[in-house]
Amino acid sequence: MEAMANMLSIKSDLFRSADIDDLTKLDSLYRSVIQICDQDLNRTLITLTFGSVGVRTFPISVPYSGLTLHFYLPSVGDSLFEIKQRLLPKKLLRFSDEYGGDDSDKIAHFFGSAFLELNSVGLFDFASLFGYFVEYFEQYFKVQSKADPRDLLINEAGRAFGRAIENNPHALPSQFFLNVYDTLNSHNR
Repeated sequence: MEAMANMLSIKSDLFRSADIDDLTKLDSLYRSVIQICDQDLNRTLITLTFGSVGVRTFPISVPYSGLTLHFYLPSVGDSLFEIKQRLLPKKLLRFSDEYGGDDSDKIAHFFGSAFLELNSVGLFDFASLFGYFVEYFEQYFKVQSKADPRDLLINEAGRAFGRAIENNPHALPSQFFLNVYDTLNSHNR
């Protein structure tokens, strides 16, 4: 995580540039982290997953008890955390503005799903089950007020990316984020 945050800091001119779209920045982030991780896909995906989480703690409301538990996530120091949050790509979906304009939370969903898919064994679809579990968990335990249908689509895109990078080292995240828009539009027709 620290390596990713440091890399964002070092390449801050690229990530601050208004001339470069956020999907291109996401691809650059992926390429940089895979180099930092010596082409190790598992390390790359885990680094991108936890390195892009936008919170340090998350409260969980325990149903029917009035009790709220606070869970702490691994994180970098304050200054690197702020730099990372400021520089992570935000507009990753064509309909970002309809949802507040910040899709940076989708990065962790995407790369986490890719990691689970890359490491899936056998016929059991653990990556899909885990994606649904996370959404249900966020809604039921009030981590997030309601399930976000975009998260499920991003999870599916991440799983597709996880399958693709096994055989195609040139696959890029942007290709899969672009498919999310097409999928969502086909469901809304």
